[in-house]
Parts: sequence; structure tokens; C-alpha cells
Amino acid sequence: MILYRRREEFNYFLAKAVQACSGYASLSQVPLEKTSYTGRIKLLPDTAWAPFVLEKRLREVDGIGAVRASKLIARKLPHIYPIYDERVTALTGAGEQYLRPLHIALVEDPGIEQTLKALREAVGLRESISALRVFDVLAWMEQTDLLRGSER
Repeated sequence: MILYRRREEFNYFLAKAVQACSGYASLSQVPLEKTSYTGRIKLLPDTAWAPFVLEKRLREVDGIGAVRASKLIARKLPHIYPIYDERVTALTGAGEQYLRPLHIALVEDPGIEQTLKALREAVGLRESISALRVFDVLAWMEQTDLLRGSER
């Protein structure tokens, strides 16, 4: 319902984001220059990488912050777009630029993605569950355990 009034606009930006990612099977395949933007999302030009522009537009809607915007985008681009979460960014130290450091790590060390895929297989998850979702869950669980440990 939140997006109803601007559905044509969001459908347009979603289609552009999906099209911009159509040739890539995972974030590690996306050229690094696509995610090189290091400014604030509010100041992002509409000429930037289409998934970033979609996030910017979503975050203009009252009630949609970084977490909800990333979850909406990740639902449509599960192999490309990670979910922003305060716990994950606290663990990784990535801050607002949460996608960029992960992207660099995946490109520079292909073993990370292979490990995530092996973990997915080891626990019996379907191949349709992306390596990024495995990362999101593992990082969230690790940070949750760290927080629980500090409460003891």
C-alpha cells in the first residue's frame, strides 16, 4: 500500500534495476565500477547504477529506510543485492556503504562466494537461495551471538 501511489514510478525504476543486473549471476560478476559510488544515497544522481537509484527512490517514501529498501530490492535481485541491517553493518563496519565493501571482497576473493555456496549446500538449502542471503543470515546470527555474549 505504501508504494501504491507511485507504483508506475517504482515499476519503472525496478525494471531498470532488473535490466541493469540481467547479465550477472551474482554480485561478484558485477563490474566494480558499477558500485563505486561512495556519497550519500540522498545525493545519488539518477545516472548511477540502477539498483542504487531504485534504493534512493524507495527511501524517499516515509517509512522506508535503508533496511526496508534493501529488503525490497533484494527480493527482486537476490543474487545481486545484499540486505542492509544494523547488526550486519555493526559486525562488518561497513556503515551506509554496505554493498561496496562486500562487492570488493567477493571480487577479490572468489573463495568467499564458494564457501557461502558450500555452506548453503551443507545445510540443505536450495540453490535458489543466493550466496548473499547465506552471508546475510550468517552475519546477522554472528552479530546476534556477539550481542548476547556481551549481555552476560
